[in-house]
Amino acid sequence: MAASNSSTSLNNTTQPPPVPASTRSISSTTATTTKPAHVALHRRLLFPHLPPSSPVPRLLTHGSPALDAALYELLALALRAHVTPWWSKITRYDREFLPQLSQVICHVLRALETRLLAADLTDLLFRVLPTIVAQHYADYRAAEAKVGSAYAGGGALDTAQVFHQLQPHMAVDAEGRLDPSYVRHTLDCVLGVVLPPEDYESDAEHAIVREVIAKVVLDDVVPLLVQPWFLHKIVLDLLRPGSEKSTETTAPPASSSSKASAGSGPSFHTIVVFVLSTVQYLSGVCLAMIQLYKQTVHTITLVNTSATERREAGAATDTLTEAGVGYASYVLNMASTMMTLEKRSTSRGLLILVEIISRAFSSFSDRLVDYASGKYILTEDTVLVAVKASKETLFPNGYPGPSPVIPTAEEQGVMREKVISQVLERVPGWAAVMVLGPKAETGRGTVEEMLAPLSSPACNAHLLVVVWDVVMVTLFPDLALALPRRPDRSRERTGSGGGSDDSVSL
Repeated sequence: MAASNSSTSLNNTTQPPPVPASTRSISSTTATTTKPAHVALHRRLLFPHLPPSSPVPRLLTHGSPALDAALYELLALALRAHVTPWWSKITRYDREFLPQLSQVICHVLRALETRLLAADLTDLLFRVLPTIVAQHYADYRAAEAKVGSAYAGGGALDTAQVFHQLQPHMAVDAEGRLDPSYVRHTLDCVLGVVLPPEDYESDAEHAIVREVIAKVVLDDVVPLLVQPWFLHKIVLDLLRPGSEKSTETTAPPASSSSKASAGSGPSFHTIVVFVLSTVQYLSGVCLAMIQLYKQTVHTITLVNTSATERREAGAATDTLTEAGVGYASYVLNMASTMMTLEKRSTSRGLLILVEIISRAFSSFSDRLVDYASGKYILTEDTVLVAVKASKETLFPNGYPGPSPVIPTAEEQGVMREKVISQVLERVPGWAAVMVLGPKAETGRGTVEEMLAPLSSPACNAHLLVVVWDVVMVTLFPDLALALPRRPDRSRERTGSGGGSDDSVSL
């Protein structure tokens, strides 16, 4: 008995205490299944030594963190697509080249930001570009009219070749092929302005930066923007139809009481309801007019205050207003040329009336356009949307997407018909009668004439090159040989669509 008791007590003392197995298994499982946090691409490529908890350096001086992140992401995708493939063949273990190259490009972006803030983008959007578009439409229609005549080489030249004779440019040939040397030389001049001297003196450094930008422009942007079907796709995306609503309205069924009282005349209750409804409607109209008046006064005050602040800040005086011709005249000239408003008496009369009103209030309309463009168009949100759209278009899956499948002729025709139908549906009935034409066939023909000057890739290449030139000269005036002289207002157009005088005075 004593031996058995002693052995039992020995066993009890030598047995280790129980360990909670559930706690050990849960902790070990949690430790083995924890995944590292996702690190953004631009942090891995551009800032490999930056701790994950530290924010990335600011890119733009006046930009938000969201815009900085979008630009960093686009920059990282471009470097991974156009630099990493050939740099990895030279060395696979170097992680300092891409961050250093990104610092140079970030310096270029900050210089562009300064140039954009200092440039008169309102003048570019509402004077220069409308004049260029109007001239493009006028020259295309003139070239189309000369095809098959003695002016077209005895009928041997097509529309694109005749158009090239009207708008010759050293950067593009008659077939619409863009010269890469012209784009690279322009970028060289731009980099010589925005890069520090020590960076630009390095031939390898500025050549790599130039080729990254030129690769995106020449291989990804230009081939798409000159295609008519891609322009039609952009228009369809802008005119994305909402929910289809039936235009036919059915009258509500008449109630039995109304049918019964139809022959006996209105009752006292009906008269009271009618009077009260009329009073409510009139009061609503008066309240809406009061609100419209207050909003108009508030807008006028803001516009005048903004113009005063610009003058006090030392902004250049508006020579357009001094000459009596404002931005509205250039926009109306472009609209008249595109929609051939002067061919129809109703639209021509409406155009003359709008021109008289715009010239009478040209000073205020210019200030209003400047204020509205700065508040609603040239905003950070617009830039952010453009950067995100560029990222999705150029790098759909994180890498340059395959070359877009060019639609067949039948598919392009269907897309063009969709654009025409969408434009006709979006224009109200009274506006379509006054602007597009009194009949459906006339309105359809007007829309087809609007799309025709953009149907030639070769002619679109000329338009794109001219826009490239004016944008570069606006941001970098020192690249121009001489500043253009303002147009002579005494030779303002009196009835023609788009004359050649406006294009010369850009």
